[in-house]
Amino acid sequence: MTLFTLLKALDTLQTNAPSLDCEVGGVHNDTRRMKKGDMYVALAGSETDGHCYIQDAIAKGASMIVSERPLDPSVAHVVVPDGRVALAQLAACMAGYPAKKLTIAGVTGTKGKTSVTHIIKGLIEGITGEKTGLIGTVGNFCGFEEIPLPRTAPTTPDAVTLHSLFSELVERGCKRAVMEVSSHALDQHRTAGVTFAAGAFLNLQHDHLDYHADMEDYFLAKGRLFAQCEAKVVNIDDGYGRRLAAAFPGALTCSVEAPADFRAADIALNPGGVSFTVQSGGADIQTSWGVPGLFSVRNALTALACANALGFPLAGLCRVLPDVPPVVGRMEHVPTGRDFSVVIDYAHTPESVASALAAARGFTKGKLIAVFGCGGGRDKTKRPLMGAAAQKGSDLCVVTSDNPRAEDPGAIIQDILAGMGPGAVTLADRREAIRFALSRAEPGDTVLLLGKGQERYQEIKGEKIPMDEREIVREWLQ
Repeated sequence: MTLFTLLKALDTLQTNAPSLDCEVGGVHNDTRRMKKGDMYVALAGSETDGHCYIQDAIAKGASMIVSERPLDPSVAHVVVPDGRVALAQLAACMAGYPAKKLTIAGVTGTKGKTSVTHIIKGLIEGITGEKTGLIGTVGNFCGFEEIPLPRTAPTTPDAVTLHSLFSELVERGCKRAVMEVSSHALDQHRTAGVTFAAGAFLNLQHDHLDYHADMEDYFLAKGRLFAQCEAKVVNIDDGYGRRLAAAFPGALTCSVEAPADFRAADIALNPGGVSFTVQSGGADIQTSWGVPGLFSVRNALTALACANALGFPLAGLCRVLPDVPPVVGRMEHVPTGRDFSVVIDYAHTPESVASALAAARGFTKGKLIAVFGCGGGRDKTKRPLMGAAAQKGSDLCVVTSDNPRAEDPGAIIQDILAGMGPGAVTLADRREAIRFALSRAEPGDTVLLLGKGQERYQEIKGEKIPMDEREIVREWLQ
């Protein structure tokens, strides 16, 4: 693609390009991924400033440097007001604007993004019979086919990877896509320029305060999604959701507690899932979903509202919802062949821990045994709060490691214990902790393994060591 075409996509302040006819092979913000002739975008980050790598980019044959500040006149460069916005604009242009060829739904919130995007995808495919794209925590998919990435991506990939995924979805025949949109992605403009046909806000809970200055900053980042959305869907059972709905009067509201555009009534919770009546537009439609817990009602209701906002009839959506399979690692039942239950859930905030335990309590006749830890290198302030929630909601709490990353597992455990009273069992080795919990299970009990969810590894000192909790359970049972 010519430099002239790429520069037209930018909010350019100035350029000293020697020639606008030169070909640009690719756009990158990481010099390690560059090839000769590529364009390098220097991003100013909180830990690393990409401007420090400009000479490296030049040495690798960069055809043009995109910078937030003027460079030496001898360097061919473009000055832009915001490097991250520029990266998103360039990535979209280089890929041929694939997002414009898709109907995209975006979902944000502290918890539930993975489940709600999964449900929306299943609803659309159930209605249309056509494969739908999914971009999120558990992977990137076109229908049932996973689209592998060359490296590990966050919940919402960087702009270059994101538009590459959009292109892949278009090439594989997808007309629609659903994606998780994290607060980090919104704050860093990874989705800048993408128009969402529908966007949903689920909730805001204590998390990511290692990145955001405070909860207000976190909320403002999440709320930016709606500036890019045509239809807006909000869970008003959440206080921040009510604030957002008030700020966007045309937003569609969802609730299990109060009058709303989409209301769940006649709710029945059972070990195999939930059933409820959707009240909307004067209609009452019964439906169900196979994941237990009141939070599953909220997730399903929001997904129904979002899919309806995309133009699909509510009655048809409610009809196919029972056939949408549960999400791996979200209140996932592990077969035991015994008279006690084992459930795996990704809960990693104080509220999600409390919610998962409350859901499990609803179908547990005996003791509720919780195994959990906290990730290293993340928000430390939530650790004692998670400990308090786990102890309050369980009969026996086993504190262990999650992904310690570069931190000492013992130090993380001490942070957790600061919010707990006596009685907790501490075992830093997660395998040993799971085996201990299983050994204490009696008829009617439930062992709830919290934090890892779909992950099949443990991250320790920069290395992802294989560890599948399902295999640990199966080995112990054998």
